[in-house]
Amino acid sequence: MDIYGNEVKGSGGVFNVNEAIFTISYPGFAGASALVQSCRIQYSMDYRDIYELGSNSIYFATGRPVGEMTVGRIVGTTAIAFTTQCKPATIMIGGSIGGCGQKNQLSYTLHNCLVKSYGVEVTVEDMLIRENVVFKFSHLSM
Repeated sequence: MDIYGNEVKGSGGVFNVNEAIFTISYPGFAGASALVQSCRIQYSMDYRDIYELGSNSIYFATGRPVGEMTVGRIVGTTAIAFTTQCKPATIMIGGSIGGCGQKNQLSYTLHNCLVKSYGVEVTVEDMLIRENVVFKFSHLSM
């Protein structure tokens, strides 16, 4: 027990964020030199509940999956070519994190990506121009 009466727990492991690597790649996007600051991926599929009169049965009707990825970056010297309506892109996301002799890698592929929205922001504190690009995609594979 510690001084507050809490049970002392063991460590779940150690990893070093200095060894973390995260990449985004597709034709026209220059990955590491693009000054990407954040990336968020959400992939979901709707379910509809269907009830039957005269019984307690419930049924689930599944919808089609759909996803969004938001990429935040600082505008620098690297130009980025975005997807067009006529040519959806395939975007590959990769990453690894390690430490203490271990390494964990991840890899995702986003299919049929199109730009859904685009935003630009600048603040007086640092005068950095920040882009936020939201991509919509149809399928996510690992």
